[in-house]
Amino acid sequence: MDHILKQHYSLWDDLRTNENDLKISNKIIRKIKIDNVKEIDVKQCYKKHEQFEFETRQEKFVINGQRVYEWLKLEWRLPLWSEEYMHFWLKVPLEYKKNQNLYIDYLKKFDSNDLFNLKKVPKKYSYFPFWAKFIRPILYFYCKIFNKDINKINKKYFLYFMTHVSVYPILSYKEFLKFSSSHRGPVSFWVKSFIEKWQRK
Repeated sequence: MDHILKQHYSLWDDLRTNENDLKISNKIIRKIKIDNVKEIDVKQCYKKHEQFEFETRQEKFVINGQRVYEWLKLEWRLPLWSEEYMHFWLKVPLEYKKNQNLYIDYLKKFDSNDLFNLKKVPKKYSYFPFWAKFIRPILYFYCKIFNKDINKINKKYFLYFMTHVSVYPILSYKEFLKFSSSHRGPVSFWVKSFIEKWQRK
């Protein structure tokens, strides 16, 4: 439950209260039909977590993202969501799913062009604007001296500029600063905007 809340219900830090967490947890328990929380074992936990991910985020958020192709009058296919492929994963034991074990083993065995050599995986790339590179060392020393969290400062002041595509176009930088310390990413603002529009109707 903690993982689900952190992954899917933490777009705004200031809304992660004990009261809200309890309300959402109870709804999730009803959604995935857990009769007795105290008696659920580890395998059932994984199974229920997978069920929740499948029926909520994947089905409603990810799959519906393909609707943009229909709006553009284009056809679309999702081969990794074929019925045959889904039935295959239903039969795969937990130990092969955990930590992507089966997937990684497959890449190692059927990697004819050495594309998936895990030793050659490049470091994670994060974009930081050129002009900000001069400011960042000063901020780093400021955080060291005054015991501040550099990640929080990056999120509050620089995340707006650190994305590789323009995903904050919904608001200006000035508007962004009003709420930036509590948000997780661009989706936080898109959801906030959607809810506000929906409430006005």
